[in-house]
Amino acid sequence: MDINEKLQIVKKEIETILTKNNPYNFTSSIEEYSLVLRSTNDSELKITINQLDKMSDVLCSEISFYRYGKTTGNNVLTKPRKADYPFYIHFYKVVSDFLIKLAKEMNKKGIVVTYSESRLHQNLVELFLESNASLSLAQYPDEILEVVKVKNRNQLLGLQLSNELLEKGHNFLELVPKIKEIIEQEPLLTIDIPKYNHILNLFDDKVCFKFAGQTLVWEIINNEKLAISLIDDNEFELVDVSIQGVNTYLENLKEEIKFHHLLNSPKDNFVRLVGILRNVGQRAEVTTTWNYIIEDEIIKREFTKLEERYHGWEEVEKLSIALLDMYENSGFILKEYTSKQYSFEIEEKKNICEAVTYEFFINNQYIYFVFHKKNFKRYLKVMVSDIQEPNELKLYLYDVLN
Repeated sequence: MDINEKLQIVKKEIETILTKNNPYNFTSSIEEYSLVLRSTNDSELKITINQLDKMSDVLCSEISFYRYGKTTGNNVLTKPRKADYPFYIHFYKVVSDFLIKLAKEMNKKGIVVTYSESRLHQNLVELFLESNASLSLAQYPDEILEVVKVKNRNQLLGLQLSNELLEKGHNFLELVPKIKEIIEQEPLLTIDIPKYNHILNLFDDKVCFKFAGQTLVWEIINNEKLAISLIDDNEFELVDVSIQGVNTYLENLKEEIKFHHLLNSPKDNFVRLVGILRNVGQRAEVTTTWNYIIEDEIIKREFTKLEERYHGWEEVEKLSIALLDMYENSGFILKEYTSKQYSFEIEEKKNICEAVTYEFFINNQYIYFVFHKKNFKRYLKVMVSDIQEPNELKLYLYDVLN
């Protein structure tokens, strides 16, 4: 019996509930591993079984209750009436009991129930959190909850873990400070997916790192050993979980690919930095609504200039990583420069954004990233100076704006 067939059994029980207490005229159906209760106002109360488990040996699911906005295209949260709370409490209990039973039949060692803040009203979140002791989050320490939350990339609503899985989580948490220390000691080592850059993703999974233009796959074997391989290589090397062990592996790798670096300098972090900085269209500091699409040749040219200034690609990449950290912590100044241009819409001249500059101050130097447009083309220029707003920058902006 597959999951959809099992959901059919739950559907019958839900339908029994609906005949007794049907606050929104729900009709139930099974759709792609989801039990969906759809109401006449197009609201959907849904429980979805995640077939792509974020954690192995764990049954993952998500609860949502929202209406799709036909005019805006955005989700519209459905607020429950207090008079209907008994219905929702009973619904969540039926679903929870089903998940516990299903996890047991599938030999899973845990259950995770999640929700998205854009798909479940806070009133229901609080109601569900208080209504089911068997999946209560209160029975677990905050550190374990953080691991599960990071792994599922969603908000937690319910959790049940076996003693074996809980012990595994505690053992992993003991290793986290050591992993952090290793990464801090290797300035060229960065996690491949910035959006999910929390090292807690290493729990029970493989994570990709970038190093010197190479993509490495890490997997924790135990608290003593780490398996590392190149992403396109099936063979892995067991490395001690220590600063010395990882450093030795990385230095050996750097030596192996030294000739390749002479032909093509690694610039992953610089490219990533430019890719983030160019997206100015949504920032409150500027009036422009567009982003700057910069050609690869321009990015390569600016990187090469920095490479010559700092005597090698390694220093430029280390600098780029540091600037990425500063960007994440708003450690920069963003300015907009405009010029008067004739607007056919209002039949007069108005200020049009022609350029934006990012100013970073690091290692007693000012670093400027200047994005501008000219003749319908986007450009980038990077400047380094010992003084703030040097004449070189002022002259360059004057040329751009006139």
